[in-house]
Amino acid sequence: MMNKCTILLLMAIIGSVFSTAIGQERPPIQRMGNAVISPEVGDDGTVTFRYVAPNAKEVIVSGELDGNVYPMTPDTNGVWSVTIGPLSPDIYTYSFFCRRYYGA
Repeated sequence: MMNKCTILLLMAIIGSVFSTAIGQERPPIQRMGNAVISPEVGDDGTVTFRYVAPNAKEVIVSGELDGNVYPMTPDTNGVWSVTIGPLSPDIYTYSFFCRRYYGA
């Protein structure tokens, strides 16, 4: 059983971690290796989805967002993206579907 000092210490550590994370702003969008920020919620409620697939022929995102299927557009680095919305603040499930081209 933990004593009161241990519990208070743990609560202080957890509180400082959460307050630091909440108080910090997100860094600008950066690509680090194959990592991208996705989803990214804009101040206006729009949501940008990104997916790294340099060899894909087609990438779409769909889910509980608003019932639609959204085709994504690639950039020159093979990062596919689409911006939708605005959406109401909520928790949404979504999936990416990627079709790759295999051929001569």
